[in-house]
Amino acid sequence: MFNRKFGTKSIFISLKNGVLRNIQNTQAAACVRESLFFENIDSFIYIFLMLTLVSCIFCESSYIGIFALCFSFLQSFKLCVKKGARTKISLYDKAILIFFAFVVLSLFGSTLFTLSLKGFMKTAIYTYFYFSALSYFLDNKNKILPTILVVSGLISFESIIAIIQNNSGILAIAGWQDTSNLDPTQVISRAYGTLKPYNPNLLAGYLVTGISSLWCLSMVNLLNKHYKRFLGFLILMLLATIAIIYTGSRGGYLGIAGFYGIFAL
Repeated sequence: MFNRKFGTKSIFISLKNGVLRNIQNTQAAACVRESLFFENIDSFIYIFLMLTLVSCIFCESSYIGIFALCFSFLQSFKLCVKKGARTKISLYDKAILIFFAFVVLSLFGSTLFTLSLKGFMKTAIYTYFYFSALSYFLDNKNKILPTILVVSGLISFESIIAIIQNNSGILAIAGWQDTSNLDPTQVISRAYGTLKPYNPNLLAGYLVTGISSLWCLSMVNLLNKHYKRFLGFLILMLLATIAIIYTGSRGGYLGIAGFYGIFAL
């Protein structure tokens, strides 16, 4: 969205930037820019970003969505007020927007529109959150590495919990396996972590998505010749991979295979 190398012009972006320019030139915007709140707005935005990330491991999606919306609204407010703030769209972000267009089409093509609308709203909120995060990190590049560290810590925490659950032989909540026609010896434990609702497939998706943060930190430390840290993050990557295996999620297996396949290439 904000990558200069891949930036492309569009009528939508031009209109959006025109609206931003007009709002930023108003007297009200000038007054807000002089306020103490606006001087520290990036700190407030980052607090809600952290709340969104941390709440993922123990809150239901409705509460996570509230934090994500607060983060996104504050970032949009900053864009409207900050002098000279503009938006661009990159080739990568076009892919996200195309995906979202298909989501919209599937909504109106659904025979269960009311139920589909609930899922659509979640997708819309987190798409909004994604683009807001891109905008925030453009102006706050010093926050990128600390954020990756936080995500890595959360992924590592869930990995350890999943491994503990598997070694404890959890079966009660792991009702995601049809045991009606299985021999008791064939029933497997499926780790679900602390994410709500307790679902092994949800945990697998979370770990597959976040393991790239551990990979990033391992490579950063390798390039900076911090070999002990590199080894530490590599071990955490291994734990996350084991945890994905313990979820028993076939989608998780495909995801992690794709991740390591891209690394091998």
